[in-house]
Amino acid sequence: MRIPSVREAFDRGEPLVELWIKFRAGIDYQQATELLDGLGPDIEVHFMDGYGDPALRCANATAACMKRLFNVEMARRSISPEFPEGFMWECVEIREWPPELAGLIHEIGITQPGGLDDGQAFPGEVESG
Repeated sequence: MRIPSVREAFDRGEPLVELWIKFRAGIDYQQATELLDGLGPDIEVHFMDGYGDPALRCANATAACMKRLFNVEMARRSISPEFPEGFMWECVEIREWPPELAGLIHEIGITQPGGLDDGQAFPGEVESG
């Protein structure tokens, strides 16, 4: 079965999940980024350091990708009736990790709208492997 890309989802107007990923210290961050980015066309990992931290990356993924890679059901929730276009993702727990990522990720979370947003970690066990 063909997996639609992030670009195709965006072009259709499908909401994307914006992730932040913190890799474990001491690994090859470039190689880990390439590995995560290569897990499918439905996730795009940005190869630049987040906030000057070489272990931090930002990524965009489809909700279907989150289900496929992490067995996570993503649910959108309205922020406020005054802002019908605004939404946030329900905070969910990662239930599975792709075997390729075992031991590479220290923490993963989703960004959320808000004035002082610094991301929102997934609750529960967030480390891979």
